Amino acid sequence: MKFLLETLGMTNQCNLRCTYCDWEKEDYKILRNEEYDIARKNLELTRELMDKNYPDVCLVQYSGGEPFLYPRIIDFVLEIFKDKWIRINTNGINIKEEQLIKIKEHGKTYLAISIDGISEKAMEPRIRGNKSILDTILENLNRVVKAKIPVMILCTLSMDNVEYFPQFVEYLQKKYSQEIEDGMLVMPAHCVTSYAIKHNEVEGNIIDDFKKYIVSNKDGCQILNNISEHYEHMLYYLENKERKVPCTISDWTVSVHYRRNHLVEDGKFVSFGCGMRGVRELGEFDVNKNEEILDFVNKLEKVEKNKNFEPLKFLKEDYQEDKEIERECTTKCFPDWIMFDLVISGVVSLEKAEKWFVLFKDDNVKDFIKKYRLHLMIKDDDGGVKSE
Repeated sequence: MKFLLETLGMTNQCNLRCTYCDWEKEDYKILRNEEYDIARKNLELTRELMDKNYPDVCLVQYSGGEPFLYPRIIDFVLEIFKDKWIRINTNGINIKEEQLIKIKEHGKTYLAISIDGISEKAMEPRIRGNKSILDTILENLNRVVKAKIPVMILCTLSMDNVEYFPQFVEYLQKKYSQEIEDGMLVMPAHCVTSYAIKHNEVEGNIIDDFKKYIVSNKDGCQILNNISEHYEHMLYYLENKERKVPCTISDWTVSVHYRRNHLVEDGKFVSFGCGMRGVRELGEFDVNKNEEILDFVNKLEKVEKNKNFEPLKFLKEDYQEDKEIERECTTKCFPDWIMFDLVISGVVSLEKAEKWFVLFKDDNVKDFIKKYRLHLMIKDDDGGVKSE
């Protein structure tokens, strides 16, 4: 069973050059009509792939590059996945009113907006001293919230901004208290991660200060309190020298990464069992070729049945300091998806999750999670997890 279909990189063009982003980027260009036709076709074929092999998917993530550079492609996504929840990852710069109207009409789309703080210093890796960019992002955030479109703030914590995190939390709590209470705005902060390039990860004594802030404020600050388990989990991650954390994200995710220089010019995509940077790499496939799609599905199923890739039992006692943690993933990361993982894997009740974010109030989402939790309890003779 799969909850998330991650469709990445219909374009890798972006209007920012964030220092901690490892994705190769190109500048904006004007697309020809035939390139839009290719984009639409690939999205339609992705939908067919999903319906045939992973019909339980509740949420589709679309990211780039910067999706709002090409609003016509966003229109395709909204139309092709009109019955699914859609998450659009954006830097918040290029959001136009016309798009907000269409997103509102879709009714199940939320924007995941990357904002690391409200000061130039906190946003330095993103805006490089250009305050007008920060002003635009915050103004657009306000427009999206006031349009009653759900928002997830993607705050990437690093040594560059972690000391300004309290200021950001207090700003959001004061300005959007009602939206936070209603589950229309949530901020599952995540940690910058070094993959091929070393980034400015949160390290040293600053972790103690961060912990003191979280512990002393989580009960009285709703934006922290709503998802306190997420931040407790983050503290465990930061304090663990090995940077290991219980995680089952790869078990409920399908990734279809159309990564090309500007816009995908053929139907080839790469896939991982987890979109978090190459966990369970499956190779490259062509969405136009049925035999390659079958190979893709079979490979994903094979690695999931392999005893080396058994889903981790995600229990609170698994991340106590005095217990060794075993997991299939060697990637040291703490993504915002941990918030979802806590719910899907059963650490957090559905009743509490409904207060976190509006998506968890959806009956189809709740039904999926209930079935998935039951699915995890069905064992093969060798101790692996059966498919339903």
